[in-house]
Amino acid sequence: MRLIKPVLIGFTGLSLVLIAISSLMPGAVTTSKWVMVHGETVPVLAEIRDLRKWSEWNGLLTGVNDITVNLKPGQTDTGSTMSWTDQRGGKNTLIVTENNEHGLVTTMFMGKGQPFESGFSIEKRH
Repeated sequence: MRLIKPVLIGFTGLSLVLIAISSLMPGAVTTSKWVMVHGETVPVLAEIRDLRKWSEWNGLLTGVNDITVNLKPGQTDTGSTMSWTDQRGGKNTLIVTENNEHGLVTTMFMGKGQPFESGFSIEKRH
């Protein structure tokens, strides 16, 4: 009986420390990567908006043959989709959720994992 009380106190203390540490962790993580492209904004933005051309420059689609693209009528419309099967057999989908003068925002569903937000933004640098 004398041994149980210190073990319970120690377990409770350890639990409180773990709860305190986990409460400091963010609910979401944002990463950013940028690439310098030497070109004018309008043609670069046109390439990004045309999902049919993504397999020519997007490394995510390297070696993929069964890409299905459904475009909305206007180039700045949202709701365009792209679906493909990756090299491991996972079914993937990309949906354009925002499209504006600076770029586009997409939601990606990779296999059966959680959806995540991705996108491209264009800004002119001097």
